[in-house]
Amino acid sequence: MTVRQSTGTTHRVLFGVALLALACAALAVRPGDATAAPTIAWSKCYVRIGPFECATVRVPVDYDRPDGETIAIAVTRLPATDPDRPIGSLFLNPGGPGGSGVDFVVGVGDALYTPEVRARFDLVGFDPRGIMRSNGLRCFGTPKQWGLAGTPFAFPTTPAEEAVKADADRYLHHACEQRGTRVVDHMSTANVARDMDVLRRAVGDEKLTFAGFSYGSYLGVTTRTCSPSACARSWSTASSTRSHGRPAGATRR
Repeated sequence: MTVRQSTGTTHRVLFGVALLALACAALAVRPGDATAAPTIAWSKCYVRIGPFECATVRVPVDYDRPDGETIAIAVTRLPATDPDRPIGSLFLNPGGPGGSGVDFVVGVGDALYTPEVRARFDLVGFDPRGIMRSNGLRCFGTPKQWGLAGTPFAFPTTPAEEAVKADADRYLHHACEQRGTRVVDHMSTANVARDMDVLRRAVGDEKLTFAGFSYGSYLGVTTRTCSPSACARSWSTASSTRSHGRPAGATRR
């Protein structure tokens, strides 16, 4: 439910967004990563739902080889309602890992924050590499082939369940080795963070503003704990709850 607020509270919310949202300079890049900002061509999409815009941005499969093979990252934005007073883009990750940021923005983006916050931010979601529209990883030809990859429990709690889980993981690993593309070896949280920084540059933001839900908050933690060659600044991370229209899971430098 969207929280309605007074003008004074709204100003505090917007100020909190600016301070508590993840504001980072670009991820410090490895040698060869510093390339020109990619271009992004927005087009209308999901027009029956709202004024959404969609695009794809190509990123390196392997950031150690920035001039090598690339993959397309699908991104969607819900433009700010008051473009005359913009703050910038608010990137969102719904958690998972493996949740679709495109579906998240399209499905609930308009209801996440108050009209006052929505007026100042473009809400931006993307499908992480290997997920759905972003070169989605396919390890099986048909749903029936999933077979032993699934288990009747979420987490093993007994030695017998641990054995079942280990067999399921081996089955899935073998299938992905046989059918999966090269992206399977590069679907790390660190690479998703690097992809998001490429998207930040593509939309023209000097700094990245980010809100992560559940696992999405770990995206900020990853940036703080990665090596100096991958991170320019260390970030602190808040909880992934939502309160009074402030971006949930917001982190800052």
